[in-house]
Amino acid sequence: MNNPANTTPIRRPRNRRNDIDTLCHALEHRPNQQASKRQLRAELGWDEAKLERVILRALADQRSAVAVLRGGKSLRYRGTERRGGSGGVGLYLDVERVITQYWGRDRHFRDCSFTHTAVPAHRAGQRWFYPDLVLRCHPGRKTRPDQAKRVHTFEIETAAGFGIQSVYQSYEHGRGADFSWVLFHRLGSDRGRPDHPDWDRITHVARELGVGLVGFANSNSASTWCTYREPKPRNVTVAERRDFDHNFPDAPQDLLSPDAPSSDAGSRLSCAAEG
Repeated sequence: MNNPANTTPIRRPRNRRNDIDTLCHALEHRPNQQASKRQLRAELGWDEAKLERVILRALADQRSAVAVLRGGKSLRYRGTERRGGSGGVGLYLDVERVITQYWGRDRHFRDCSFTHTAVPAHRAGQRWFYPDLVLRCHPGRKTRPDQAKRVHTFEIETAAGFGIQSVYQSYEHGRGADFSWVLFHRLGSDRGRPDHPDWDRITHVARELGVGLVGFANSNSASTWCTYREPKPRNVTVAERRDFDHNFPDAPQDLLSPDAPSSDAGSRLSCAAEG
């Protein structure tokens, strides 16, 4: 019979994925879902060497959605929509910045303004009943001086959340808008075809419903944004637009200022678009 006192303790292998999860969890609960490396070391109790090792593993894993911000001293998490309103979700902050400074300019949008919709008052349990982001803008050329702004709605999806249901949600949540889009974190190295098992079905449904599809490898870099389908204009009734404007009044600020950069290193924002 073995003596428990003489038994050598079993050394369990360290689960490296758990360290990445711990890092993501810490960032997820931070304001704007970002923190400095110094703050993370203090919160997690890790030394500098361990934090750097975990960061490198997280950056190598597309699904971790961890990014190093400019300057290299801070990190941002882009893998969830669960915490805070739209102003506190790292993914939404990235998307709004790229639309403001690059994507909208590339499409000649003018007088653009956003309405934040992802607020607690618009939740029912864990289900969303409204789009993630609303953009109002004039097209490149007005057909008449008093032409109203066009309204675009966006469903913004993480890699884990993106699927065929995203297209149906975009269509339903966009009632009252002129155009409906799905923006999603694109996995895989093939820019022309996202690595998703239901991609063919997704594009088929998007074509049938007239929903636009835009994928990005990095939500904060316009050069990685890729437009796979352009949306079709929706036939909006007066009642639908009235209800939409009541729920999402136009924001007063103009977010495409004349001083904003005009391009992102020559990037073009469409590829492998379907007919």
